[in-house]
Amino acid sequence: MMSIEKASNGIRDSDTISDLQKRLCNLIEVSEGIVRSQVNNQADVKQSNNEIRIEISKIKTTLIEHLNNLEERLSKDLDVKYKESQESIVKNRQTIQSILESATSWKKNIDSLHPYASEIQLFQGVKNVDDKTNELELKIRDIQSRGLIRLELHKTEDVSKMETFCTSLGTITVKNSTVLATATLDINHQGQAIASSQVGKKKLSLISCFMVDIFGKNFKISYGCLIPGKRLLLSFDEKKMLATCNLDGSEAKSIKLEYEPQSFTLYDKNLALVTSWEGSFIQTLNLTSFEPEKKIYIGKNCGSITCCEGKI
Repeated sequence: MMSIEKASNGIRDSDTISDLQKRLCNLIEVSEGIVRSQVNNQADVKQSNNEIRIEISKIKTTLIEHLNNLEERLSKDLDVKYKESQESIVKNRQTIQSILESATSWKKNIDSLHPYASEIQLFQGVKNVDDKTNELELKIRDIQSRGLIRLELHKTEDVSKMETFCTSLGTITVKNSTVLATATLDINHQGQAIASSQVGKKKLSLISCFMVDIFGKNFKISYGCLIPGKRLLLSFDEKKMLATCNLDGSEAKSIKLEYEPQSFTLYDKNLALVTSWEGSFIQTLNLTSFEPEKKIYIGKNCGSITCCEGKI
């Protein structure tokens, strides 16, 4: 251990104080910049709050307008059906009232003829009224068969499921972003310089590229891996196939499957393994002939897959 007297000897004229003073000045400058950013951020958050509330109100207004349009259409349909129903009821009542008046009049005539008319007169009167009565009975039966009129509302399935159909208008999240200050801590630059000197020995660079249209129009790559022979093995969204090609897209070859591949991985230099989510199996793919081969059924949905030292 060293005594404090010995440790403090010459501190006044050393670089320690000047370095610390520079670091403190830098810390003050950066802190002041962050404070200014926080003040601006507070104003930005307030503005975002107001804008989001306006957007929520717009969503609500859109929904209300849509519901109002649906209500208006249904109300108009109800008006039409109500008018038709009233007209039908009035028409039936008028028909029945006419039948009632005719039947009442005919009954009085028969009643008056019955005691005093001759047999011939009574026969002719009965026959005439009987034919007319048959016609009126047919009209009554027709009205009875149609029954009474009712107005009913048949709600659509969407209305019954309204609460589950639109459970939320959205969500609010708080996202942190990098503080944009006018100055940064010098210690950050020191750390970056050290990291740069370590990783600068090796650089990645793009050596080739190709268009996916070589496999077909509107193809979108969903997954890919490197296979022996400096080739690529690729799958595509909603396609029952795989494809292989060189790194520059040349010598492209399609591999037809009976299912949409979920995932695949390299097993060894001769085989790749492909999974089927719905089929619940893993299928081997011959990397020489590029033909699908044996299926290994798992008994449950197969998702992502990887291999290590011959084990799946």
